[in-house]
Amino acid sequence: QDIRDKCFHPTGRFIEFGQEELEQSLIERFEAQVRLHPDRWAVKTLARSYTYHELNQAANRIAHSSLKLQYEDTPTVALLFEPGTQVTAAVLGVLKAGKIYVPLEPSDPIARMSHVFQDSQADLIICDGTNLPLATLFADQVAQVLCMEDI
Repeated sequence: QDIRDKCFHPTGRFIEFGQEELEQSLIERFEAQVRLHPDRWAVKTLARSYTYHELNQAANRIAHSSLKLQYEDTPTVALLFEPGTQVTAAVLGVLKAGKIYVPLEPSDPIARMSHVFQDSQADLIICDGTNLPLATLFADQVAQVLCMEDI
């Protein structure tokens, strides 16, 4: 009952999820929203915004690009992004590809990022253009660096 009291829709009413909704993956739920509301804003910042359709297209491009690299035995992808809309597309793209993402924080010291990266055993880094120079610092430890602007 305590959880139920805290779980309300912005309209002020409790939204009960059906069993079929509870068994859906995050990607299935996201794609259902894309079908229902393709032209509504999904992610919006001062610098950029994506509708559900645009976000889905960006995520699909990332998923296809990462799958082309054929890293099936290493399911981990490192993400190196500034906060914003692109990181949302990258997370969804990695999940659509059936991979696990490990976020690297660009403001962390290099030694910390290196430790997190090595511990993740990722063979791929996806980054934004701002962090491409930083991502190349890991080039000797990774098979591939993908810049979001090049995907």
